[in-house]
Amino acid sequence: MIKNIKKKIAGIIITGLASILVIPYIITNYLALCEKERLLKEKEEEEEAFQKSISNKYGGPPTPYDHTWLSVLKIHGYLKAGRSNEPVSDYLIKLKRPDLKTVSAEDGSFIFEMYNHFYPKFELEVFDKKGYKVAAKNVEFKNEYRDCSIKIDEATVEIFL
Repeated sequence: MIKNIKKKIAGIIITGLASILVIPYIITNYLALCEKERLLKEKEEEEEAFQKSISNKYGGPPTPYDHTWLSVLKIHGYLKAGRSNEPVSDYLIKLKRPDLKTVSAEDGSFIFEMYNHFYPKFELEVFDKKGYKVAAKNVEFKNEYRDCSIKIDEATVEIFL
């Protein structure tokens, strides 16, 4: 019986010593594996960032031609008094469709800028400080710039009151 107890104690001691020797080895291998995975992930992120920087620098992949990719519409002009040719400020200028509004500046200038518009014709309406409609004008555009991905139409309008 004492022999059995001694054998069991010896087995427990041997198991304990083996555990003490093996556990650091297991932890070291686990940490090395984690470090290796971290380095691989970091390398992949660096490669991805490098590829993105190249694509931004050299323009990225080509896209098929589509004139609606980006369409820019600019309407700018001046409000002037009819006889004196003086600039008119603080008058409301309104586009009928789409419903956009702006106010003329001190020098009589105004500007509208829209992106990806789908309206074939534009009509400007001018309202005085009391809210009465004093003028209306149709806007005609000339194509300023066209590329495979951008189209800019611009119109300059001079309205005499």
